[in-house]
Amino acid sequence: MKFLKSYKEVVVPACMLASLIIGAGMFSLPYVTSRSGIFTGLFYLLAFAGIMSLIHVFYGEIVIADKSGRRFASQSRQYLGQTGFLVGAISLVAGTTLALTIYLILTEGFAKLMFPGFSASVILFWILGSVGVIIGIKGIAGLNNLLTLFMVLLAGIVAFFGLKNGTSFLRNVPFWPKGDISLWLLPIGPFLFSLNGRGAIASIEDYFEANRLDIRKMKKAIVWGTLAAAAVYLLFAVGMLGITAGAPARDIMIDLALLPDYLRFLVAGLGLIAVFTSYVFLGLELKMVLEKDFRFRGIAASAAVVVAPIAIYFLANRDLVSLISVAGGVFLGLESAIVILMWEKLKSKKLWLNRMIVFVFIVGALYEVLKRTI
Repeated sequence: MKFLKSYKEVVVPACMLASLIIGAGMFSLPYVTSRSGIFTGLFYLLAFAGIMSLIHVFYGEIVIADKSGRRFASQSRQYLGQTGFLVGAISLVAGTTLALTIYLILTEGFAKLMFPGFSASVILFWILGSVGVIIGIKGIAGLNNLLTLFMVLLAGIVAFFGLKNGTSFLRNVPFWPKGDISLWLLPIGPFLFSLNGRGAIASIEDYFEANRLDIRKMKKAIVWGTLAAAAVYLLFAVGMLGITAGAPARDIMIDLALLPDYLRFLVAGLGLIAVFTSYVFLGLELKMVLEKDFRFRGIAASAAVVVAPIAIYFLANRDLVSLISVAGGVFLGLESAIVILMWEKLKSKKLWLNRMIVFVFIVGALYEVLKRTI
């Protein structure tokens, strides 16, 4: 009975969170680590695993204290006024829209690995995903949980293939950045994007309430879920560094093409399904935010969610690493800073550690903006 109780209170919600953290950001980490260095990549992985665990716990306490069912943008207005609402709303909407665009880019890459001659994959995926957002497909989160188990296994298999010939590839990867000081800041955006799971916290709180579980165990589940995602990323990044002899391409699809045929097809197939479920889940979340926080009518909210990602896909640079860096470094950094400030308002306390974390987020955002404007 004790094991079953722990399973319900810790394992299940931890898996819920991990399933919604593990995603597109994973495919940027091997390249980012090869550029910034083994030490730098590992440092950021461990640091942001801790920081995002804290952010997720903070937001969990905010959700538990708020019994009104408000979403993130409305909560930021409640605690931080109109300025907080504007920053929170813009970061949430822009970051989520960029994430949807990133899924479209990944779709193109996965489809080419499976069906090299098929050129309409993005349009077909976009149509199916848009239908899912409009009609509201049920059970997406549950399917994503199952797929995450397969992604964990695949990360382990990739690590096995990457390490089967030893660790000599590490000699081709710098220990830390040499020459270009800005490379110390390169991992901030990708690791922030990769480890962000704030959007799943409300669903986890709903799970505890619906099953009448001890809400005090929610913090433990959140921490373990975040750390589990970080462990998967470590396996995948090390594995891909080994497969590419320490020199991964900026385009992860070039490296995935080096896998054995059966594994390449399996990774691409599961990737397509996982990207689809995440696309619909995030699309539905964004649609709900537009309806509840911005007072969009159903048709207008659906139209915005459907049109914006495909428009950015065709108009913007389709470089996966750049989009992940901007989405994480700028918008998710601001969103996470808002969570910290809301928590301090809720608890009526200011901690020096929180200020240091907010400073890191600001530095990361400035780095991404200045890198693209100067």
